[in-house]
Amino acid sequence: SCQGLPHDETVASFSSPAPAATKAQNIHVHTLGKDGTAAADATMDNYSLNIPGLNINATGIGAHARATCDIGSGTTTASGHSNFGSLTINGQSTTAAINKRIDIPNVGRIVIDEHRHYANQMKVNALHITLDNPATPMSGDIYVAKVNAKVVCNP
Repeated sequence: SCQGLPHDETVASFSSPAPAATKAQNIHVHTLGKDGTAAADATMDNYSLNIPGLNINATGIGAHARATCDIGSGTTTASGHSNFGSLTINGQSTTAAINKRIDIPNVGRIVIDEHRHYANQMKVNALHITLDNPATPMSGDIYVAKVNAKVVCNP
C-alpha cells in the first residue's frame, strides 16, 4: 500500500556559487501517495549550468515518475519520463531520448532522460551529469530534476 499526503514545495529561483554556476527559476517539486499510487514530479524553467568545458541551457526541464499497485494481483506498474524545452549542450541543440548518453571529451558525460525501473519503483533523472576528468578540480555526479516513485504492494 502507498499512503501519504500531497506535498508541494515552490522555490522562486536558486543559484549556487562558483565554480559550478547553476541557475534555474520556478522550481516545483510535487509528491503524492494515495490509493496505491506514488507519484513524484520536479519541474523548473530557464535552467543553466556553466562549468569549465560544459555549458547546458534549457528553457524548461521536468522529470516525472509513477508507481501503482494492483492490489488484486500484487503487481506494481511503474512509468516515468522527462520533458524539456529547448535544450543546448555546449551551444549545440539536442533532443531528448530515453537514456541518451552524450560524452563530453575532457569533462565527462551526460545522460538525458535517465530511467531506472525496479520491481516496485521508478527513478527518473532528467539530466545525470558525471564529471570524471582527473585533470580538473571538479568530479562527481550532478542530478537535475531527480524523482523517485515507490510503492509497497501487498495483495
